[in-house]
Amino acid sequence: MQSVQPSALNLPRADSAAIEHPYLEPGLLGVLRMLVGIQLLLLAATLATLPWGGAAAIPFRQELLNSEDALRQVMVGANSTLWSMALRALLMAPVALLVFWPRLIARLGRWYLPTFALYYAAAAALGHAMFNDWALRLLEQTLTSPQQVVVLLGVGGAWTLFVVLLFGVVIVAWQYPLRQVLWYLLFLAAVEVVALLPLLLQTGAPWPPLLFQVVIHTAIYAMVAFVVTRMMAAQRAQRCALTQANIQLTQYAAAQEQLAVSHERNRMARELHDTLAHSLSAVAVQLEAVDSALTTAPDEAHLILGKALAQTRSGLTETRRAMHALRATPLDDLGLALAVKNLAIATARRGGMTVTVDVPEGGPNLSAAVEQGIYRIAQEALANVARHSGATQLTVALTYNGVVTLTVQDDGRGFAPDAVKGDHMGLQLMQERAEMMGGALTLESAAGAGATVKLVVP
Repeated sequence: MQSVQPSALNLPRADSAAIEHPYLEPGLLGVLRMLVGIQLLLLAATLATLPWGGAAAIPFRQELLNSEDALRQVMVGANSTLWSMALRALLMAPVALLVFWPRLIARLGRWYLPTFALYYAAAAALGHAMFNDWALRLLEQTLTSPQQVVVLLGVGGAWTLFVVLLFGVVIVAWQYPLRQVLWYLLFLAAVEVVALLPLLLQTGAPWPPLLFQVVIHTAIYAMVAFVVTRMMAAQRAQRCALTQANIQLTQYAAAQEQLAVSHERNRMARELHDTLAHSLSAVAVQLEAVDSALTTAPDEAHLILGKALAQTRSGLTETRRAMHALRATPLDDLGLALAVKNLAIATARRGGMTVTVDVPEGGPNLSAAVEQGIYRIAQEALANVARHSGATQLTVALTYNGVVTLTVQDDGRGFAPDAVKGDHMGLQLMQERAEMMGGALTLESAAGAGATVKLVVP
């Protein structure tokens, strides 16, 4: 069996971004844009409230404040300072470009996500380090316990940085296996140390509590990365299995189609052999006999020629039967409504009549037997109109209102229904078909008043 490549199957993708950016996992770019967009909206909201945020300087009443109160005021007041907003906007600008500039994404290719993740973490650490330096200098002027200030800044601010960096861990773990993610976690540990450098470089700074925070954060990053990578590995395996199943299904469908074509060709060959070939062979033999007897026995030649003509007609009938069996019925090709419409139009065209057809575009799901019965009754009724009515106007309607109603009406010469019921085989067959479907067939006509055939099927 010929193998089929996945790219040749035109399988649907899970996300349009996967088509534009094949180096990213499906859905990853959309998540990046959403989360960075939220951060940009928060930054814009903060900038909008900046004129009402109060003075940039943070006053302290040293006799009333302890170190925790002062640190809390620094944390809150830092968000209302102009330098902090400018710094955050400056650091977020490249992040926005990396996420929302399609040309840059396409140009970076497979290096896009590493560039984004590394810059995102480095920018967050740099901003946190500058905040620590500013807050430390401010608090040292107010408080008398620098070691306590260092601990409070390190422990309190590190968790804010942790939340920001955790987002990058999820994104990287979404795209890469665990072994590569672990290298990124080492980078995050390094940038957290960089963020704490202004505190670590203070004289007498307590290193153990600060570095312990880095260890705790790295351990949490590792646990989250392990969970996300396992989930993504399972998802990739399922996607691969689905792709393989689609490939196998396509190959199976192609094999079935080829087998069906082969069977149909064999059936056509048998039909042609049993009808046309036999008939032509018999006619050829008889024509040779006519040729031999034409001059010596004209009467016998005439008799043989008659047999040849009869054989030709018989072969033609059998060939037409075989061709009809090979063709799909109008119901198979068009459905009931369109098949009845085409039948009415063709009948009117043959009889030189004007036709009005009212059939719906869709309808209820009817069984094949019911559709076949309705179509055959319509076929017989229209054939009667074409053969016997002499009508100039034909109306055909098919409606679905709880029941299926077929109406065939003409303006022809009409007839007396009671006079033809027992003798007209077509009307009798129509009646039998209606009864087999559980329906009712009515016939209304009078001399010179046309005829109306109405079928109602529940």
